[in-house]
Amino acid sequence: MSVVDTAIKLSAQAVDVASSGHGLVGPVVELFLRNLVEVQDEQSTLLRKIDQNVQNLVDGPWRTARLHLGECLLPARTPEQVTESQRLAANYLREAVGISNGLGAAYAAFDLSVLLAAQGDLDASRFYARQSMASAGKAVIEVSTARKPMWKRSLEKEMIGVLLLTLFEKRPLEYREWLVLAASLGDLCGLDFMRQEMARFPQIARVDLYHDWDGIAEFGQLEKPSWLQHPWRPAS
Repeated sequence: MSVVDTAIKLSAQAVDVASSGHGLVGPVVELFLRNLVEVQDEQSTLLRKIDQNVQNLVDGPWRTARLHLGECLLPARTPEQVTESQRLAANYLREAVGISNGLGAAYAAFDLSVLLAAQGDLDASRFYARQSMASAGKAVIEVSTARKPMWKRSLEKEMIGVLLLTLFEKRPLEYREWLVLAASLGDLCGLDFMRQEMARFPQIARVDLYHDWDGIAEFGQLEKPSWLQHPWRPAS
């Protein structure tokens, strides 16, 4: 299973853990926690590729949160010990969200959102899911603004410029990561929120995100969500 598949399934697993009476120990909880730790490892690798100034985050509260999640997987842990380790992990993830920006904040908020969902706190989980999407959206806006055609004078020229960039320029990694987070958290964030997020993006970002969804192999079985509108329609 790829890390994209794992990230997308984490939200559903978290809700299953909270709603099906598994408690805080057992194979379902263990699978969820193992998947969360796996995603965190991949997130830290990707983040170093995108942002060189993340060492304090990766080696600070985010790493400490991962250690506490790892303790939950130790053999013969009691429910009380697992609860305490999850509580401490959540606190360090909150600290990681607070001290970071862009995709660093987005990843930390994603981890916190799914962890809180597994604990049954869906209101707080939704709050951090939206924090995650807003932070990732900020990163998308920054990179897409830098790619915006400078010569636009009319809608026709803007469309030509956007299409040229879409065809010939390499996509920023931020686009793919936003889509993975959106596929994982979009339902939790809600349709209105996701449409508002899309409306913030420059046209070139909407074009790339719309077409990149089809280019991500792991999304092959997923229906394109309604908030990911056709790029030449006005965002609503």
